Amino acid sequence: MLLQTTWFGTFLLDEDRVVHERLFPKDAKALAERLATVEDWKVLDEERELMSLADEVFVTEPRLERAGGRFSTEKPPFLDPARFGFDRTLLHAAMVELAKHQMRKAIRPEDHLRQAVGAVDDLLEQENALVERVREWYGLHFPELAKMVD
Repeated sequence: MLLQTTWFGTFLLDEDRVVHERLFPKDAKALAERLATVEDWKVLDEERELMSLADEVFVTEPRLERAGGRFSTEKPPFLDPARFGFDRTLLHAAMVELAKHQMRKAIRPEDHLRQAVGAVDDLLEQENALVERVREWYGLHFPELAKMVD
């Protein structure tokens, strides 16, 4: 039997026939979590469960060899997501969620600190410019007050 994982589920195939399937939830965040797990070279619970159902399982992904699958160069059949009730808009939403997750993971705490310091510097620069303009305005319209401020 061949184990195949797609963006919408995990399948145990015999030839081109689906014997067992574990479809993922139709939720963009849940799909993004699974895609991130696969991206981190970890094995999904659904994959472990399906692997336990057969005596010998062949896999086409090297990450699944660690879970007990035997690597195969056999090309898995195309599984149409629409046949299982999934559409491309859900994939798009899941990919957006995955990108957000990757961005949060890529930004370190020192990056936040650097941005905060830069923002404070910008605020001080704007404050100084505003104070200068107010002094000029008062100097033009109230010359007697301008002498008191200096």
